[in-house]
Amino acid sequence: MARPGTTQDAAQGAGPDSGPGRAEAPILLVEAPYRAAYGGGGLAVSHYFPLGLGYLASYLEKQGRQVELLVENPRVDFWQELTDRLTRRSYLCVGISSMTSAFPMALRIARLVKGCPRPAPVILGGAHVTGVGAQALRAHDEIDFLVLGEGEITLWELVRWLSEPLRRDNAEAAAGDLLGQARIPGPGQIPGLVWREAAGTVVTNPPRPFHPQVDDFPPPARHLVELADFSLHAHTTGGGGRGATMLSSRGCPFGCLFCAAHLTDGKKYRVHSQERILSELRLLRDRHGIRHVFFEDDVITVLRRRLLDLCQALVAAELGMTFGCFSTVQHFDEELAQAMSRAGFRLVIFGMESGDQAVLARLGKGKGATLEAAREAIDRCRRYGMRSYASFVVGFPFETAAQVDRTLAFGRALRPSMLTFNPLVPFPGTPLFDPRLHTPEDSDGWSAFVTSRTPPFDMNPELSAQRLMQRVNRAHLRYYLHPFTMWRMLRETGSWGEIWALFMGFLGLLARLGSHGTDRRTAQRADLARSR
Repeated sequence: MARPGTTQDAAQGAGPDSGPGRAEAPILLVEAPYRAAYGGGGLAVSHYFPLGLGYLASYLEKQGRQVELLVENPRVDFWQELTDRLTRRSYLCVGISSMTSAFPMALRIARLVKGCPRPAPVILGGAHVTGVGAQALRAHDEIDFLVLGEGEITLWELVRWLSEPLRRDNAEAAAGDLLGQARIPGPGQIPGLVWREAAGTVVTNPPRPFHPQVDDFPPPARHLVELADFSLHAHTTGGGGRGATMLSSRGCPFGCLFCAAHLTDGKKYRVHSQERILSELRLLRDRHGIRHVFFEDDVITVLRRRLLDLCQALVAAELGMTFGCFSTVQHFDEELAQAMSRAGFRLVIFGMESGDQAVLARLGKGKGATLEAAREAIDRCRRYGMRSYASFVVGFPFETAAQVDRTLAFGRALRPSMLTFNPLVPFPGTPLFDPRLHTPEDSDGWSAFVTSRTPPFDMNPELSAQRLMQRVNRAHLRYYLHPFTMWRMLRETGSWGEIWALFMGFLGLLARLGSHGTDRRTAQRADLARSR
């Protein structure tokens, strides 16, 4: 007999509704709440609709499955709603998506699922478990499966296997129906899956290649939630009106040392067709009343000709919408900036990362990522009426304190519309993450892996995490409390909604500074206690 937590046990449900009648039960997809991990800085973090989970839901619906989405929002008590759903109905499985800082919440959700009257198999996915890998399954019996990388097809194949009422005893495959359908692959034949054999051994299957045709994935299932419950973060608003996010592409060809985006999106740049993009924009506008869309593509500007053509199509479509996006500085030339402005782009976020050229050259940003290109990118935004957001990372192991200070000074001197300095955090799956050094002793320690609080590790040889955060906070205060910065931010806002979002962002900054002071005093008391 399989021990609890094995694939056989998970497949059979271990609850009163397990068996053939469970095959058509709905699937519950849950995003682990993450706002609390940001502490006071969470004031600037809105309740955000999760595109990744939305894509999983829509792909399952495309296969004819009934899906429910549960995402933290300001209208509903998340934990009470989860408990009520688990109590009143049976689910085929529960899928949980989690960023690193929310992993403790994901485990809490999994334990609730296993402890409810109708327990179901628990599946975890997302960048964190993809970076950690099989260890996440070995350490936590409340998890039954991990979906690594791009999850749509892997999750569907697992759901299809879980739906089969007839099982082979070894849980390696499921029988076809009486009409002689082909045998459905079991866990051992599903690429991208981590699972347990009947004896309890954790098995990591070969990775699943990233799907080349992203138009095969329907738009995210935003209809499964009240989209009015969600809004954009303070730094991604622009143009006024209700906002939402979407993707026009997946993948990033660069290999930044600190970034984990490639784990779930891949490095090959894969694009949606122009027709698909315009169709989704019209859907957002007509069904949900959206007027501002932030494209969450890692770098939408990397294929210059494609974006120029898209901008021309946006002008011709006369959607009455505004847009924002991410870009690298070297992929934002004069012609492209002019075309984007004409098409309705009002915000560009640049990952500039460092104000020291020697450090910048070691980060994997690609050719053309220079300090001069950064200056030119900000200037172009000003000329063409777009707000600019410059983002930097400080505290690399090979960075001196003087180089950190140069980055802080460079960022302030650029005078972008918005500016942030992020202390380095070694996320799982990035080259800077060392499992022996950076894996917390207790799973609750993952909640400290956020860039708005004092980092959990001293990554820099010259600056402790505390001293690094002090420098970062001082730089933010010097920038945002400068009268010229405050005047320019107010001048560039297009609506009262934007002003409110920026005000909440400012409150978040102040709260972040206050929480840092508390962290610093706590660390000082701990140091004093150790010295005694």
